Amino acid sequence: MKCKKCGFDNVDALSIDHIHNGGNKHRRELNSKAGYNFYWWLIKNNFPKGYQVLCMNCQFIKKHKIYNRRK
Repeated sequence: MKCKKCGFDNVDALSIDHIHNGGNKHRRELNSKAGYNFYWWLIKNNFPKGYQVLCMNCQFIKKHKIYNRRK
């Protein structure tokens, strides 16, 4: 497992990203404040399309770019 953007492969700094955003909305739908329930949902649903693995740096950069576009 490695970051889709930069290839970083330390699992301690990897996370699942909603490719088309909407992570907060999805967590509310799952009634989950933490990622634990989301990870179980991914497993239960056979890792559906629309998600990617990103390192925390690339995840932060993506969110920063989205936030700046909304200004």
